[in-house]
Amino acid sequence: MSVLTVAPEAPRLSGVAFKEAWDCSYPPAVESTDVLRINYDIHAVGRDGLYLVEELSHSGIAWRGCRRYRTNPITGDLELDATGTGEWVNASVASAWRIAGRVERVYRPVV
Repeated sequence: MSVLTVAPEAPRLSGVAFKEAWDCSYPPAVESTDVLRINYDIHAVGRDGLYLVEELSHSGIAWRGCRRYRTNPITGDLELDATGTGEWVNASVASAWRIAGRVERVYRPVV
C-alpha cells in the first residue's frame, strides 16, 4: 500500500473552526499562544497562505502543524517555507504530507 492509497481512506475534519495554536507554532506567522480560524474543507493549496499539514504513512497520520505555501513567482512551482523564516523549498520534499485545512485568520492575544 502506498501513501497515495492511504490518503483517501484516512479520516478528515470538516467545516470551519477555531483552534488554539499550541501544537502548530510557526514563528513569526503563528505563535503558540495564538488562536487560528481554520477551514477544514480546504484539502489542497489553492492560493498562497498558511495551511495545517499532516504526514501520512503506513503506520498512520502524524501531525506536522502549520506551514506557509506559495507559488514561486518565477518558476510557477509550489513551494513551502520549511522554517517559517523564508526558507523556501520545493513542496515535493513533503510529498507524504496532506493539507488538513487552510488558516483563514490568526488571532494574537493583546498584552
